[in-house]
Amino acid sequence: MEEKKICPYCGGEILAVAKKCKHCGKWLTETEVIPQQYRNTYTESCPSVNPEKRVNRKKLLLIAIIVFVLLFLPTLIKLIKLM
Repeated sequence: MEEKKICPYCGGEILAVAKKCKHCGKWLTETEVIPQQYRNTYTESCPSVNPEKRVNRKKLLLIAIIVFVLLFLPTLIKLIKLM
């Protein structure tokens, strides 16, 4: 089994040889390892570790797209009529 370590930025579990965290995307140096006693204090800051935050971001993105389309729908219709 491959050795794991904890990302010092988000607390996500990553491979010990990782150069970049797969959860938060931060680049790592070889000395950035969190001791076992502090591992649970970082887990809420990374959306990929906390699935509820990921779902909320997806909902917000969907709402933003819908609002954008509704705001610019009349302009899009005019452009289509001009063609």
